[in-house]
Amino acid sequence: MSVISSPTANVQPAASSQVAGSSQLNTINEKTFMQLLTAQLQHQDPTHPVSEEQLAAEMAAFSTATGIDTLNTTASQIASGQQSGSLGTASGLIGKQVATAGNALVTDSSGKAQGAFTLPAASAGTTVNVLDNSGATVGILNLGALGAGVHTFSWSGGSPNQAYTFAVAAKDSQGQSLSAATSSLYTVNGVTLANGAVQLELANSSVPLALSKVQQVL
Repeated sequence: MSVISSPTANVQPAASSQVAGSSQLNTINEKTFMQLLTAQLQHQDPTHPVSEEQLAAEMAAFSTATGIDTLNTTASQIASGQQSGSLGTASGLIGKQVATAGNALVTDSSGKAQGAFTLPAASAGTTVNVLDNSGATVGILNLGALGAGVHTFSWSGGSPNQAYTFAVAAKDSQGQSLSAATSSLYTVNGVTLANGAVQLELANSSVPLALSKVQQVL
């Protein structure tokens, strides 16, 4: 009489080939495993019965396979929930202005643009220089003394729908230069999902911005 010596050899491939998260397929696998295990015990050689260690190993192997299916299902649910939450957060930004690291100044149809920067300490004098794509200065804004923190500015001397850059020069009351962290400002027009990542469609920009790159909502 033949003995089914390793039911897990028949069960394992079926479990691993199924799509994770299918509770119906998991139930079928568990039922099949119990049938094979019962058959194994019924048809075992009485003079050489299956050892307790072998039974324990077979059951542990099957538990691991079904456990992996459960883990994959849970991970998928978590990822889906996080993605939905990110989309919900991003949709709330439509129509608002966001800041991201950079020094771009993109003008609107009237030639106006806005930028932002952060001062580490109060300044006695602050100047913003606007540059064109060749690096030439096309505008200078004298903002005077400013406190530490985030500051925004507007520039209206550009051509419509053009990209410029800006640089900030600031000094404290002792005449020491302050290093300002610059930020580009954009108005959010829409939300997209690309390769599992939430991205923002920006006004006056053909390049989307990843939600994770948003530093601040203004």
